Amino acid sequence: PSVQKTVVTKTAGIGPINIIRTVAAGSVAAIVGINTYLSTTKTANVLNMGASAATTTVWNSVAGVYAPLNVLPQYAPDLSVICLGINDAILNASTATIIANLSAIITVAQTTGDVVLVVPNAVDTSITSTINQANMQSAI
Repeated sequence: PSVQKTVVTKTAGIGPINIIRTVAAGSVAAIVGINTYLSTTKTANVLNMGASAATTTVWNSVAGVYAPLNVLPQYAPDLSVICLGINDAILNASTATIIANLSAIITVAQTTGDVVLVVPNAVDTSITSTINQANMQSAI
């Protein structure tokens, strides 16, 4: 299995585009997104690849076809805004692990465009220690 990006060009305003999934028997095909635009109009497409409770370890993975590091190059964004780390802090992941994971994620994101790294906000100290949060934020 693999993730593939297909571009279809069509003259604006003339008829529909029919999409037919054709796969071998026993195979699976999934359409994960359709992006339409006019080539004469400037646009900015925003795709949210976020997932609740995601950690840098989940994102720094190539296990599986839909793993973030496998899919990100297919989307090929001009700008990636990365806001990860707070769930790592809540789970008391080591600062070294968070930094190593973020570095790998940033490296992949930079293959297609620029990167903005957002430092996570602090959370309630009853959830995770202030020290762990401060260490992570200063390291980032």
